Amino acid sequence: MHYAITEPLIRFHHAILRPAWSELERPGRSRDAWQRLQPQFLAQVLGPAFEAMCRTWAGRFADARTFGGPVQAVRRGLVPDAEARQTHEVDVVVLGEHDRILALGEATWGSPGVHDLDRLRRVAALLAGRGHAVGDARLALFSASGFDPALRRRAKTDRLVLVDLERLYAGT
Repeated sequence: MHYAITEPLIRFHHAILRPAWSELERPGRSRDAWQRLQPQFLAQVLGPAFEAMCRTWAGRFADARTFGGPVQAVRRGLVPDAEARQTHEVDVVVLGEHDRILALGEATWGSPGVHDLDRLRRVAALLAGRGHAVGDARLALFSASGFDPALRRRAKTDRLVLVDLERLYAGT
C-alpha cells in the first residue's frame, strides 16, 4: 500500500515551506531560497498535481477514440525492470474492459522527448513479457510545456497520443 499527501497546498507546506521556514523568513533571503527550492517544488508539488490532473482527464474527459475504447479506470503504476535494475513509474495507466491496458502515459511539466517515448515502449515490452495484453495499447505523453517537433511527427504515424494544456482544458 502506498500513502501520499495528495492535497497540493498541504504537500507544498510539508515539502517546501516547513523545511525552509527560517530561511524564507529572513529579509532579503527569500528570493535566493525560492530559486534553490524551485526544482524541489516542481518534483514534489507541481509534478504530482499535474500527473493527477492528467489521470482525471483520461478517465473523465477523453473521448473513447483517444485511447481506442471506453475507459473503465485510470491508475498509476510501477513496473520492475530486472534487466536494467530499476523500476519504471508510469504516471497514467488507462484500463478498458476486462482490465485491458488501453494506454500507458508519461506526464511531465516540462517538454517530453523521444527518450520518454522509448521508455514507455520499454514498459509496454516488459508488460507484454509478463502476459499483459498491450499489443494495441497507445502510448500517451502529457505536457504542460508543449512537444518536441520529432514527437509531433511520430504522433501522425505511431499509436502516440499527445496531450498538451489546451487539450487538457478544452479538448477531448
